[in-house]
Amino acid sequence: MSLPSREDLAKLPSRAIVAYAVRCARRVESRYAAAMSHRQDLVAAVGRAIRQAERFASGEDTVVEGAVADAADGAARAAHAEAVADVADAAARAAHAAARAVHAAVDAAHAAGDAAHVTTHTAHAAAFAASFAAFAAADAPSAAAYVRATNNDFQRLTDLARAGEDLAISLSEDGPLGPLWPNGASQAQSSPHSAEHG
Repeated sequence: MSLPSREDLAKLPSRAIVAYAVRCARRVESRYAAAMSHRQDLVAAVGRAIRQAERFASGEDTVVEGAVADAADGAARAAHAEAVADVADAAARAAHAAARAVHAAVDAAHAAGDAAHVTTHTAHAAAFAASFAAFAAADAPSAAAYVRATNNDFQRLTDLARAGEDLAISLSEDGPLGPLWPNGASQAQSSPHSAEHG
């Protein structure tokens, strides 16, 4: 079973694309936190990148381009800060890609450019978030569950998008996308949705 392609994601509204990227990064956030427990500054940077993207997907008006760019830069530094296990690097890169997705979407809100072109950039970043998160989950018992859960997100977001609106999407586990790990899958790879890392 494969993940949605960049072209598939580009058919969704921008907030839905970012929501997809957030969920991918959330599923492996705790793997980064566990591998980098000795560098809480980097763990916090990854958490901030994910939360900035989450806020955009949820429709918060306080999300600004500068804050998102700073969060993306922090996650990028986390991915390159030191030699760590590939799984931790991939998890940090997933967070970075999620922040880059919202950065592209915020750019679209402030520029009168080619909307389709910007959406493609947003989808490109989201696809990277999904693939890096898949790599981070690949050596875990829940690898197959990750792919199923991610495809489930895409299908639910596609169904929401059929209403023709770029809806603000609640990403709580009680929201329209449901739990990060549906169908009783292992929770071992996800972090608590409400977790704060500084």
